[in-house]
Amino acid sequence: MADERRDAALARWQAKRSFTTHLAAYLAVNLMLVVIWVIAGGGFFWPLLVVAVWGAVLVPRGRALARPEAITAPEVERETTGKSRSAA
Repeated sequence: MADERRDAALARWQAKRSFTTHLAAYLAVNLMLVVIWVIAGGGFFWPLLVVAVWGAVLVPRGRALARPEAITAPEVERETTGKSRSAA
């Protein structure tokens, strides 16, 4: 049980670290694209295409990390038997 929890915590930490790296790359690349767009003289804001598509991939990853941990079997058992946490 302790090994499973440790492995789950380690996997979640690695996922958060990966997301943070991905977010930093997203921000850096899109900033660079906007700077190129400004230097090129403006016009149609083509960096929006990259921002939107890449953002559509990034947002679900962030939301998945932001939601609470998965429900565990003991929590389901407590809920189905009607026992409160203090009684468990």
